[in-house]
Amino acid sequence: MIFAAKGYEFNRTQVFEKDVEKMEWDERVLVVHSPAHARQQTAGLEARLVKAQEKIEALTPPRGRGRRQISDEAELLAAVTKITEAQRVDGLLNIQYEKQIEQKTKYVGRGRGQPIEKKSLSKQSVIKSPLLKRTKRPLQSKALGLAGKHL
Repeated sequence: MIFAAKGYEFNRTQVFEKDVEKMEWDERVLVVHSPAHARQQTAGLEARLVKAQEKIEALTPPRGRGRRQISDEAELLAAVTKITEAQRVDGLLNIQYEKQIEQKTKYVGRGRGQPIEKKSLSKQSVIKSPLLKRTKRPLQSKALGLAGKHL
């Protein structure tokens, strides 16, 4: 015999009060776990995590011609939040990044390096590729308050 799902049932009492009226009834609750559905959900989550990781890594490409780099931390975090919300993986990825600031001295006028020459400093910040780690999420049964029940 092949089982498609396993589960259990229990009864709980429900109460509804409105003004002076009180209604009470017993409710039968069925909790069902389908291994096939769980596998399908896990595969979908894994695919969304991989897609989110690829999109986040694409936000900070290596330097090169025609490649736009994000230099503002707030802009990077907003883009990451948008991606994780779109892929429905909020709170499942820890993101660490490194910001590098490059400072260049440019002399103004003719000649180079004379003490009386005016200098202009230009700073450019670059955020290196973020390091992504997956977080461990509590089991759904714990989140639903079913931690003590066995299927």
